[in-house]
Amino acid sequence: MHLILSSILCLIATAAVFVTSLFLLPTPVIDSAKQTLRTTSASTIATREQCNTAKQLNDQQPLLDLHICRANLANASKNPYICDGPAYDDFTTRMLHYANRQDSTTWGRRPFPLPNNTYVFMLGNSHTRQVFNTLLCEYQNVISSSRSYNDSVGASSKSTFGFTMSHHFANNATLVTVSNSPLVYNEQQWAKTFENLLDRSLDSMDAIIMGRFNHFETTSKYGREITAYSQSHPELFDDSYASPTIESLAAIYKGPVIAVPMFAPHGQDVAESALRAIHYYQNETLPPRTNIRLVHARKHVEILGECGSDVHTDEPGICRNTGDNHNGGNLREPEAMHRCTGMKGGHPDLVAWDIVEELYDLLE
Repeated sequence: MHLILSSILCLIATAAVFVTSLFLLPTPVIDSAKQTLRTTSASTIATREQCNTAKQLNDQQPLLDLHICRANLANASKNPYICDGPAYDDFTTRMLHYANRQDSTTWGRRPFPLPNNTYVFMLGNSHTRQVFNTLLCEYQNVISSSRSYNDSVGASSKSTFGFTMSHHFANNATLVTVSNSPLVYNEQQWAKTFENLLDRSLDSMDAIIMGRFNHFETTSKYGREITAYSQSHPELFDDSYASPTIESLAAIYKGPVIAVPMFAPHGQDVAESALRAIHYYQNETLPPRTNIRLVHARKHVEILGECGSDVHTDEPGICRNTGDNHNGGNLREPEAMHRCTGMKGGHPDLVAWDIVEELYDLLE
C-alpha cells in the first residue's frame, strides 16, 4: 500500500512541476511541446528519479516467478551460510532489482534446471557445492528422486568430504553432484574411478560442470583429513596428488564443459584454465570446438558486492562486504568467504541461473 501511495504521489508531483514550468516559460516555448519537454527543470528530473525508485520497488511483483532458494536454519545442513539483518535485506533488494533489469525471459525462470532427458555431472569444492545445493533447492518441487553413492569408504561421518549424489527430475533429466571428494586427486585415474562408481562412462554424459578443487595440503581440517585418507587408501592417489583441470578434462571428454570458478578471488585458476582451453580449441583445432564455456562466479559480485559469510549452521550470519569491521580481525575478509543464502536468496542463485542458461544453450 505504501509503494502504491508513493507512486501516486510521484505522479501528482511530476504533473505539478510540469504545469508550473508551463506558466513560467515564455509563450513561444509553451507553443512547442517538444521544446518544453527538452527544457524540463531540475526539480522535474529529481521527481522522476524518485518515481523511478518507486516503480522499481513496485516492479518486484513479477519477480515472484524467479526460482530463488528460500533457505533458513531448518534446512541449513543443505544450504548453510544463512544470513539475515539490514545488510542482507539491502543486498537482496538490490539483487532483485538487478535480476528484474536483465533482458531475459528465461534467466531464473526455466521450468527445469536441465533440458529434458539429459544427464549432467557437476563436481568441485564447497563453493561449487553452494551453487548446486542452491540449484537443487530452487527446483526441489520437480525432483523425483535422489540417491547417494558410497564414494568415501572408511571416512568419518563428520568429515569434510562431500558425497556423490544423483538427482532425477520430473522431465527425466539427471544431475550428479560431487563436492570435496577424495577421488579427484589422481589426474590419470579420477575419471575411471567415477565411471566405475556411477556405472556410466564420461562419454555418455551430456555435459560436465567443473569447479575448483582444494589443493592437497596439510594445514586445514580438510587437508589433514585428505592426507590421512590418502595414507589408508593409497590406491586412489598418485604421487603428484594433482586434481583435474578444465584443460585436462577437455582432453579426455569431447562433450560440453562448463567451468565455474570460486566466488573468492583466489579461486580463479579454474577460469584461467578454461580460457586457455577455449582459446586452444577455438583457434588451434579443426573444426573449432565451441562447447567449452566459462561462468564467471564473480561477475555479479562486481556489481552487487561480496555479501560473504562463514557462519555455517548454528545462527544467522551477517552479510559482510569489503571494508566491514570483522569482529576485531577474527574473520576472513568477505572476499574469501562463502556467500550468504537466506529467505531472499543470494549470489549462488544468480550463478545457478547462469549455469542453467548455458546448459540450455548447449544441449537444446
